[in-house]
Amino acid sequence: MNIEVLNRVLEKVQKIKVLYVEDNNDVREQTLKMFEDFFGDLHVSKNGLEGLELFKSVNDFDLVITDMSMPIMSGAIMSKHIREIDSEVAIIIISAHNENSFLDEVKEYNINQYIFKPLNLDSFVGALQKIYLK
Repeated sequence: MNIEVLNRVLEKVQKIKVLYVEDNNDVREQTLKMFEDFFGDLHVSKNGLEGLELFKSVNDFDLVITDMSMPIMSGAIMSKHIREIDSEVAIIIISAHNENSFLDEVKEYNINQYIFKPLNLDSFVGALQKIYLK
């Protein structure tokens, strides 16, 4: 990883408001440890419906990071509803799925970046770089 790129990304994202949505407790806790090094204003939800409600109530999120497959409401459907509220917020989907149906949903809902699990630092910084260092 290029340290200069990492520092530029960190400079851009440390002050943004982020919503992170992940249903798996272990994955969520492990990922939060990494996210806390990146984001100063981090809000967390356990499923898409809870994430959507938090998005509506807190407002002014700059970035939504969500798992794709979750009970109650998927990350894709949550993203669809978020896009109806705010067409400009950046959305990153993280998923173990790479089937065409999932990728088609990503395109349909205008998702900014799609990262495959397991999440690693390089792919995560790369996604942030594409969004914030255009």
